[in-house]
Amino acid sequence: MKGIVLPTSIRSGSWLLVAGAGIVIHGVGAVPELRAQDAPATIESVPGESAPVETAPVVTAPSTDAPEQPTADAAAPVISSELAEAIRHLDHDEYAVRQSAQRQLTKIGGPALEFTAQVAASGSLESSTRAVNVLWKWADSTENPLNQQALEKIAALANRPVEAADAQRRLAVLREATAIQAIIELGGRVEADRSFGMVGGDGAPLQVIVGKDWKGGVDGLKHLADVRRATTVSLWSAPLGDEALPQLEGLGNVRRLELYGLAMTPELVEKTREKLPNAILEVRGPARLGIRGIDAVEIVPNSPAARAGLVVHDRIVEFNGKPINTGKPIEDFSALTTEISKCKAGDTVDIKFMRGTETREAKVTFDAWGEDVGAQPTPGDAPPAAQGLFGPVPRAVPARALPRVEIERRPLGVPRAVPVPADPALPR
Repeated sequence: MKGIVLPTSIRSGSWLLVAGAGIVIHGVGAVPELRAQDAPATIESVPGESAPVETAPVVTAPSTDAPEQPTADAAAPVISSELAEAIRHLDHDEYAVRQSAQRQLTKIGGPALEFTAQVAASGSLESSTRAVNVLWKWADSTENPLNQQALEKIAALANRPVEAADAQRRLAVLREATAIQAIIELGGRVEADRSFGMVGGDGAPLQVIVGKDWKGGVDGLKHLADVRRATTVSLWSAPLGDEALPQLEGLGNVRRLELYGLAMTPELVEKTREKLPNAILEVRGPARLGIRGIDAVEIVPNSPAARAGLVVHDRIVEFNGKPINTGKPIEDFSALTTEISKCKAGDTVDIKFMRGTETREAKVTFDAWGEDVGAQPTPGDAPPAAQGLFGPVPRAVPARALPRVEIERRPLGVPRAVPVPADPALPR
């Protein structure tokens, strides 16, 4: 019989895997597509296969006598008899043969990915179950990119909704870890977001900070979408402008977006605000004071406010010699930020603040957003929570390996019953 001509092929190493066709080609080299050629007269199908031939993975070992078919480039690469046999034997009558085939398929690895995924999607119950377990074995490995590719294949299995959901969760974790590593390499930081959660661990909300050392440009911001736990995204004095706004508008999971010290068009920022109705979007000037809220519910460690001696719950009543709101104590935090926005990094101003019933004065020298380099020692008369509402700010999240997810899997099946010769000594 003749082979099938397909316009596209999938390459992996020295193998040529053809999507949707169970054709085994014998030859050497690389070709742009699979061409029609003579195949062996007998093509064995997977026993017990219920799916149509054109969708089931039908494979055959190459004939050792068949001549190589030359092409314009070179002869077609080999799909080995070892792979063909392993696929066939996943549904063999003998349990030991099925077990051996599964182990062999696992050992082959990447070159078997496409065929294994086809069996998982459309094979018999036995062969599909074994193929899925092979995919999980690859997903649990440390071999890149095979582990992620195997997870993607499992996540796409419509006939395996439970396994697909598990794979989708694993993929989200893997992609987030990859994105965090990329952000750190591009000069960003990832920290625990204390604004939206206190619980640590792998489920804690995260704050992504893109600062003045960012070297990823606008394109590097694409990694933000894969940080699924990012509740706050902070662009602090980053070398970015209006061109960054379209990337930020797609961050539907973000609850707070900080645009501090950036030269952006106010009208375009307002359009971005409208496209993120569930997020708080804050815009501030280049100078940083380092408090949150008019009553300083949090003091940023090593910020100008912390270095000037302010602690949590100090209430600022005068800024640079003038109270805000016509002589009243400063009641509006946005009014204070408006005054700060008129300053630049390096400017020094006088402030007055209330600590309990006592009025104090201090000089504050502003720095730029993104310049903090560590925790500031707590003043001697500060309350225990002076470094922040929930204690010291955790530092950058270290890059770590993908957490293993233990998945309960059923046994591969009870060995099929083998007829036992009747004992003539027993009554019939």
